[in-house]
Amino acid sequence: MELREPAREDAPLIADLLNAHSSALFGERDLAPAQILDWFALPGLWMRLAELERRPVGYADLSEEGGRWSIDLRALDARAARVLLEAACERTAQVAGGKGALLRGYAPAEDALAVGAYSSAGFDVVRHSIQMRVELSAPPDP
Repeated sequence: MELREPAREDAPLIADLLNAHSSALFGERDLAPAQILDWFALPGLWMRLAELERRPVGYADLSEEGGRWSIDLRALDARAARVLLEAACERTAQVAGGKGALLRGYAPAEDALAVGAYSSAGFDVVRHSIQMRVELSAPPDP
């Protein structure tokens, strides 16, 4: 398992990985490479790509806003999920400079790999949310 910082050129690989993840969980693709490219312009966003035999198997990013650290963890492999989460926790501790830091992780309830990694690392569930949508047959009235 190798972790590396992705480059802009990796946007299609990351999109394919995240779409495979979304398809496995929800039966649909989620992102386009152009959306991933936008992430590279976000200030302070720490990103890592996990590869197994040169094949992407996991992605994580870490951001800080107002003293709150947030991790987005998505993996197709349990080991990748654990390794990425460990790296994000280490990065938070490093950047926080020894001060206490609150790290929040996100995972859909259906994502057993991420939920398992968070649970094993001592994260506690603090809230649940759902995402809802409707397909409109026609545009709404103005």
